Amino acid sequence: MDAKRESAMDLIFDSAVQNDSFAKKLRDLRLSRSPRLSQERVARQLGVTRATLANYESGRVSAPLWFACAAASYYGVGIGELAEIDDERIREECEHRIAKSAGRL
Repeated sequence: MDAKRESAMDLIFDSAVQNDSFAKKLRDLRLSRSPRLSQERVARQLGVTRATLANYESGRVSAPLWFACAAASYYGVGIGELAEIDDERIREECEHRIAKSAGRL
């Protein structure tokens, strides 16, 4: 990917993912793990505060796209399973970044 396109994608990754489905899925993924994961543990792993994660899970605050990709990677799911992203290029780039970061979280 050339530098100009990468810069544009970085700007897109600062955009937000917000819908009730994302918030519910984010919370459900955390609670479905055995043993259940605490918000504190997940927040620490994803580089946000517990309060920020709680706001994303409740839908009070829109999550940045970079966070949605990091969460998908952390939980081992595709971005399509976690967030509804209509733009195919963004979805593909997100999947690429998830694959590239696998094992680093």
